Amino acid sequence: MTIESVAIIGAGSIGGTVAFGLLSNDDRYCLKEILLVDMSKDITQAQVIDLSDASCGNVIVRGATFQEAGKCDLIILAANTAPVEKEPQSKWLVRNQRFIHGMTTSMSPIQSNAFMIVAVEPVDIFVDQLRKATELKSDRIMGVGHITICHRRFRRWFEEYQSGLQISPYASDPWVIGTAKSPLVIWPKIKGSTTIDKKGKGSKLKKELGKEEDDDLIITRMKELDELKNSWVGNAMFQSHLIREKKGDAWFGTSASVIQLAKVLLNPDSTHSLHMVVSTFNPHFNLCTSLPVIITNQGISSTIELSMTNSEKDTLISSSLDYFETL
Repeated sequence: MTIESVAIIGAGSIGGTVAFGLLSNDDRYCLKEILLVDMSKDITQAQVIDLSDASCGNVIVRGATFQEAGKCDLIILAANTAPVEKEPQSKWLVRNQRFIHGMTTSMSPIQSNAFMIVAVEPVDIFVDQLRKATELKSDRIMGVGHITICHRRFRRWFEEYQSGLQISPYASDPWVIGTAKSPLVIWPKIKGSTTIDKKGKGSKLKKELGKEEDDDLIITRMKELDELKNSWVGNAMFQSHLIREKKGDAWFGTSASVIQLAKVLLNPDSTHSLHMVVSTFNPHFNLCTSLPVIITNQGISSTIELSMTNSEKDTLISSSLDYFETL
């Protein structure tokens, strides 16, 4: 499918940043227009004028209605209802559900081949509701939320910290998955570690390059990984209170991830793919939560299989169900 039109619901910080990012891309592929939809006509008008200056006439930027947005090839949701001070989370979630219902009703009928990217919280609930309220397939609806940003932060820390350690190769990559309320870190596995018994004994293994790797080296790498785990500062890294206190909200990380997703969907090369943690419906767990997936210009092609313990699986399912049950 060729994407020629992108609709952005919400022309504020995230919506405006995403629009500028798409216009700044060296290769805009077949993109012809960006439609902005916002409840504030003043913000829409100002953003259209400002962004049009950035497009240099190559891509049309204009304000639009919800119904026009429903006809676009890619729809990006960058708006929600703001939380009220001291308001119970359950009420905030209900208000956002009503917002999504009103939005999808106003956009109906949404074209059947459209892609949708959710860029605001509560991302899991929005993705789930859009899946049920539209006729779009689940692999065409994805969300970038707090867990996507948590994963970006964790991988940056992980790569910087382990650079001085010899804890490679891995049998798997580190990931952060789950819900905004309960991020779950899935640590990497060391190749050959499963063959080592509790006493540190086992048989010699052959690496991919054909060289033998003895048990002592594997045990050393396991200890180095344990050292890295002990250096982990915990979920404090995932908090964004400082950003919110200083500037109101965090939007650059989210916007960057949305732009990455949009570029893959815009790219006509079907062999080009992106590995990213996004909120999506997973039929295996039968719920919407953030998991690592492979994305092409056809949407989510597959979920990356994780080496998870039964305890980690139970934690993922229970935390995700608890999040939805707050409604």
